[in-house]
Amino acid sequence: MAEHDSRAVASGGLLCSCRKAVGEFCPDVAVAGGDDDSLSIELTDEMKQFLVRSKRRRIERQEQRRAADAERARREYTQEREKKSKERAARAILFGSRVDEIDSLEQQLSARFDESVRRHNSALWPAVALSFGRARAVLQPL
Repeated sequence: MAEHDSRAVASGGLLCSCRKAVGEFCPDVAVAGGDDDSLSIELTDEMKQFLVRSKRRRIERQEQRRAADAERARREYTQEREKKSKERAARAILFGSRVDEIDSLEQQLSARFDESVRRHNSALWPAVALSFGRARAVLQPL
């Protein structure tokens, strides 16, 4: 056990300068006979082989997880395609030969909506800003 700072102990305190209680190991005082080489560990061949095997197992688990994730993504994609195919077949049964016409109308409607938003966008945002300004004016006390 290393010696504590004698000044702190002599002053009647129970703690030395390293804030450890008297009688505990003091990290400020060097251990007698200790050098950096005695603290280093020599790895045996078995330890090295264990570390190599451990790293290989970790890499294999990562590869297995990646393969499982890729397989799950492929399965979900296939299921989604099958679901869409079934929905399209159900619409074909309900509407007969008009399925393509309905799809075409949906696409035209979506394109028309997008175009009208683009065309009126410059007029839309000032109106929205004005309505927010009016709302703020109503909410704020005079």
